[in-house]
Order: sequence, then C-alpha cells, then structure tokens
Amino acid sequence: MSFLNATLLTGGLAFLIPLCIHLLNRTRVRHVDWGAMHLLQAAIQQNHRSLQWKSWLLLLLRCCIPILLALCLARPVLTSIRSTWAQGAQSLLFLVDDSLSMGQIQAQVSGDGISFLSSMADQCASIAASQPDSEKHLWTTSCLQDARPLTSTKDPQELANALDQLRAEAGSLDPLKHLRHALEKLTAFSTPGRHLILASDFRVADWQAISDSDLESLRSLCETPEGPLQISLLSLAASTNSSNLSVRFSSANSQQAAPQQPFSLTVEITNHGSEDVEDVPLILGVDGQTVERRSVDIGAGDSRQLEFGYEFADAGWHYAVSRILEPSATWKDALDLDNQASLAFEIARRPRILIVNPDRGANSHYLELALAPFSSQQAEGNRYEVLTLAPEDCADRIRQLKPETVVLNGVPRLDQQATQELREFVQAGGGLLVFPSSDMDSDWYRTQSQSLALLPMQYGAQVESKIEAELKRQFFQVPDLQVFNGLEAGNLYELRFSRWRVLSPIAPTVDEASPADGTSSRPATILELTDGTPMVVSHRFGRGIVIQVASSLDERWGNLPQKPVFVPWLQQLLQSTLTRPDSANLRPDESAFLRLIDRVNSQRQVTLGSPRSIEISQLPDMKAIASRRIEAAERSLQLEPLKRVGLFRLDLAASSSENRAGQPLSREITPPLLSVNAAAKESELRQLSPQELRRLSNRLGANLLQSSEEFETMLNLHRAGREIWQPLIAVLLLLLFAESLLSRSITKGGSAA
Repeated sequence: MSFLNATLLTGGLAFLIPLCIHLLNRTRVRHVDWGAMHLLQAAIQQNHRSLQWKSWLLLLLRCCIPILLALCLARPVLTSIRSTWAQGAQSLLFLVDDSLSMGQIQAQVSGDGISFLSSMADQCASIAASQPDSEKHLWTTSCLQDARPLTSTKDPQELANALDQLRAEAGSLDPLKHLRHALEKLTAFSTPGRHLILASDFRVADWQAISDSDLESLRSLCETPEGPLQISLLSLAASTNSSNLSVRFSSANSQQAAPQQPFSLTVEITNHGSEDVEDVPLILGVDGQTVERRSVDIGAGDSRQLEFGYEFADAGWHYAVSRILEPSATWKDALDLDNQASLAFEIARRPRILIVNPDRGANSHYLELALAPFSSQQAEGNRYEVLTLAPEDCADRIRQLKPETVVLNGVPRLDQQATQELREFVQAGGGLLVFPSSDMDSDWYRTQSQSLALLPMQYGAQVESKIEAELKRQFFQVPDLQVFNGLEAGNLYELRFSRWRVLSPIAPTVDEASPADGTSSRPATILELTDGTPMVVSHRFGRGIVIQVASSLDERWGNLPQKPVFVPWLQQLLQSTLTRPDSANLRPDESAFLRLIDRVNSQRQVTLGSPRSIEISQLPDMKAIASRRIEAAERSLQLEPLKRVGLFRLDLAASSSENRAGQPLSREITPPLLSVNAAAKESELRQLSPQELRRLSNRLGANLLQSSEEFETMLNLHRAGREIWQPLIAVLLLLLFAESLLSRSITKGGSAA
C-alpha cells in the first residue's frame, strides 16, 4: 500500500486528544460518602460494570476517528493490484463491427439519427486520444482476414479519420472467429500492454450460439509467455427505437426460365418490431424500371410473402430490386439499410446439352431421343437443345459451344487438351454426366478419378450377371429425384441390369486434385443395387456437378432405355447437373466465382480484343468501385468479397494501348451481374441485456466499458492501483454515528446511576 498524501498521516496523532481528555477527567473524580449510600450500593455496582466497558469502547471509537480521517486525507492506494503490463508502452487493437446492423439509429441529435457505428467511432477516437503515446491499429470485422490493418499509427487524428470512413454494410459478426483472429494478431505485438477493444452492438443474434466452452477457449488464448492479452468490450446503451422493417427476395423461380415465359419472384417483408404496421408501401423494380407497387399490413414479429409475376422479352442477365417505404411521416425505422433488397438472375435459352459419342449406335439414339424428342421443325418444343460431337472433335469445342452439361456416352477416352478443357468447364460450374462402355480406357478414367479427382469414383472391372440385378428401394432425399418417391414419374424398380462397371471410391493422391476454391464434396450414392453396389454416384467438383453411372445405355447391359421411366430419370439426372451454386447473389463477405468464356468470332474480318481486367461498377449510377487484373490463361477466377451491399456490374476491359472504340473482346464473363445482400440475421436488432453483457465479460475475462472515460479509469487502475479512501470514508461515517449513539447511552446511564 502507498499514499498519495503521506504527510497528512501525521494527522493521525490527533487520537491523543480524546485520550488525554479521558485521563484528565479521571483525576478529577471525588468520592463523597453520605448516610444512605449503603441503600444504593447494589445498584451502583451493577451500573458501574456496564458504564466501564462502554466508556472504554467510546474511548476507542474517539481515538479511531481521527486516525481514520487522517488515512482518508492521505489517499491510500492498494498497489497489490498493479499490473506489470500496464507500466510500459501500450498497443491498442480496435476491432470495429461494421456489419449492417451497426447502421441502426442509436440516438437522436438535433433531429438527425446517429448510428451505432458513428457513436462507436467517436468512443474509439476518444480512447485513442487519451493514449497519445500508444500504438493504435484499426481492423474491422470485414477486413480482419487482411494482412494489414486499415491504419496503424500513433497519431490519434489519423485513427479518427480512418474511423470516419467506415460503413455499416460489410458482412456479419462471427464472435468466435473474429475474436480468435484478432487475438492472434495481437499476440504478434511486442509492447508490454496489448489491448483488444471490440466495439459492437452485441446483438443476441450474433452471440446466442456462443457456448461457455467457446468463451473459455478464447480466454485461454489471452495467456501468453510475454504477458496477458487484455480484452475490452465497448458497448453503448441500447436504442430506444425498436421498430424495424426488412425486405428480401425469399426465392426466384427455381426452374430455368426462357424468354416470353412466366417468371415468378417472391418478396418477403418482416416486421421485427413490437407494434403492428399498416399500409407498408412496397415497390418492385426490374432492370431499373418500376413495374409494380403494393401496400401490405404486417403484424408485430410477423412476415408476409408477396409473389410477383413477370415475362422477359429477351434472354440474358437481369436484376430486380424490392424496396419498402416508411408507412407514415411519424414512423421511424431504426435500421433503414435493410429496406431494400436485390436479386440477379439469368433468363436463359433452353439448356444446351453436349453429347460426346464415339459412334451413332442405338445407345446414342436412345439418349438423343430422350432429350430432344421433337424434330427440327418442332424443336422449340424440346426441353433441351442437344448437340452431338465425336470424342476427337472436342478440343476447343466445349468453350465455343458453351453447353450447360456435357454427357460422355461410352467415350473410351479424350485427348489431353479436351481433358483439360472438360476439367476447367466443370470446375467453373458446368455439369458432367458419364456413362461407361465395354471398350473404355480404364487407365484414362482411373486418372480422372484418382489423380485429377474429376470423377467421384473409379471405374473398375465389368461385371456380367446371369441373374438380372434390381435397384434397392429407397426414399430419395435428392430434390431432383424426389419425384420418384411415388409412381407418378415412373417406377424405377422395374429396371433390370445384367452388366455394369464396378464403382469404387478412391481418395485423391495429389494435393492439387481438388479445386482451389474448396467447394468439392465427397461422393454420394444416388442409386444402388439390392446388394449395395453403387449404380449412380455424384459429387461436386469446383462449382460444377459430376454424375457417374455404372451401367451403359446399351440394351445388352439392361432394360433401362426400354422402360418408360428412362426419359424422366435421365432428365432429372440432367436437372441435377444444371443445379449450380448461386454465384450471382452473395453476402458482403462472400467471394464471387466467375467464368471467362471464349466468344465465337463469327466475322473473321473483325479482330477481337484481349481483355486484361474486370471493371466493377455499382448500379444504378455506374460508379466504379474496383478492378481486378486477369491473365490470358485464366478460365475461372475468384473475386474478393465486395464488403458492401447493392447491385454491381462486371465488365471486361482491354488495356489502354489495345483498346479501340467499338472493338469486341474475345471473351465474356458470367455472371455479369452481382447482387450483394446482408444476412437475414442483421435485421434482428435485439441486444444483450446488461446482465447478459456482464456474464459474457466475466466468462471472457474482459473489461466491460460504455465510454472512453471508463477505459482510461481501468488503465490507470492497473498502472497505479486502486484508491480505497471512498470505503474508508464510509467506515468513518459509521464510526461517528456509533460514537454518537454510545455517548448518548452513557449519558443516560450515568444520569440514572
């Protein structure tokens, strides 16, 4: 313990004053005997003992009062709670939550709403200003994966300028992941004091899934050999406005729509507040034009879905925007950033299927007839546009023909160029359906499954069974095959197989086997025989779907092409390959996967330019926000997260030296539109209660702050220790009150005696 005003401790000698008074009063006592004294002797002896111990207690209290007063004036400090890390230089890592919910209104100033992010930025700037000599590093939850912070400086003003540039629309807070990454970055700092300051709105939607064991694991990361890491949770008072409406596209027509065909859009409006809202205006726009306006009533905590129909005249990429307006001038939405949603989609021609056949035999005829039963005069009635190639003609043709799915129908093998082109096609999002044959090159197919991991399983030996095998009965979970759970689409269990190729799983043998985007999946068995032998398997390779069949379409292998169920079965398998991950509709923290497709030069006299970069612009004002350089060999690429919501257009551009007005480029990009919407949970604004926040900070071993002043107080406490004069004052007042009561009691007792 130490004292800030140690000289005032001499005031404690004032305890001698009551002691001297007591001694002097004892010398003045005179005993006078009188005649009736013996009648009172018993009562005097009884009261004397009581008065004696009360007098000594009163003396003790009167001696303690000046001593305690001197201690309070000397301002004692408990130095046992000082921290060594607080004595040297400090590093402050500000982790600011810049998710969409941080845009909610936290307070009203002069009629204008101040968002949580703005208030948090002010508090962080104040903390930085109070520590002018500390190192300050600023990250947001959306850029925490970046190697470098948004700013790293000792200048508080530079940090304040960076905080002013933050926008509340980038991604969502993942407390466990973001705190773990932030602590890892904080560990690399070399200063004695290392502080992580998390500035967030601490919503229930973000923290409800975090368990106590997760918090304990984070707390263990704070213990390092160089010293403990400090975590501070900066939270502001909850907003008084709980009203919030949000809108989003819940779905689009899942089937591929063609021009002049009905296309449906479903818009979902949710009232997250505690009061009913009437006559909420909803506006739907398509390709920048308003097409419909409706009003809807929404109860508290309720959702409403509205379906809109539209027909597009032309094929291509389109976008829709839904927007809700405030229902009245007096109604204020706490978060208006979720009042608009967008959707990008393609109105495509009929899906193009490229069949690779080694010959024009019966099995080829069955396949083409199932996919395109109408002749050329009635081709518009076909569900698919079917093209046929020989294996030796595949090189460069996949890029030129731009199919949605490639069918290898008994192909013995492909050359190296066609194999690489097929692999890039599937990885970029194309579909692949494979049927075996008796003369297939086992080594080539083994390479596709083992070394390149393109096929889900390895084709093995051909099995011939004298007893025809049947399919195992099952309930289909695959959406495109659920139609076969009943008999409306045909009976799969009428199929019989006398020949098939053994399908055996095998793990990749090289690290490069799986695509870099990490979206490949393990093989899944779709159909199997009664003995468990796989007959149809699938997996995801990159962005595409690969389906591998164990039996051929040859009549000698089974009765598959002769049964009525063959056509719907084949079409549903193809539909599975056409179902791709949505690469056009993303969240702010998601990467976009793009395909670069070669454009066919129909006019040989026109030279096509070579694209060198992708230019990204935000609709509707076409404001350029970013660009990405592309290499000549790239066929697919991953675009970094845009970290903002809205609609974006992607354009290929040639270098300035090669760019000529009106010159077409040799490649095109798909998708050319990106729609970025925040996660649905960002509209759930309910925050943790003060009790839940205290429990969270205790479990995490963190400091709970609500202002920059509290941070400065906390840091000073660890530097100098805790002053304890406040509780000593309370004890002093208690002693004065006890002295007054005891003195009055002795006076009454003495009078009675």
